[in-house]
Amino acid sequence: MNETLTKSIELLKAHVTNVEKTLAVIDRQLNADAPSLNVPPFGENIKALRLRHSLTQLDLCAALDITQYALSGYERDIITPDVETVLKMAKYFSVTVDELINGKEAK
Repeated sequence: MNETLTKSIELLKAHVTNVEKTLAVIDRQLNADAPSLNVPPFGENIKALRLRHSLTQLDLCAALDITQYALSGYERDIITPDVETVLKMAKYFSVTVDELINGKEAK
């Protein structure tokens, strides 16, 4: 291989390594500075209610008029349902919105 090409490749590898190290430092700083969010396990709560009522995803989707893709996303906390859907869920399961979001059942 040409000496100039070899030297260019070595310089490029060193540059990539430096960029990776810089990104790692930035990532650590961002994560260290991020406030801790105590996000309730909303998706887990939806799934637990669905299973407690012996419903499949398709059953609940039909009852709430939503897609299985959407419900799956809600249960995995990938998608956040709109307010109307949250209200439908709470009404369907006979729980308050707070109980649905925070996972605390009414006594």
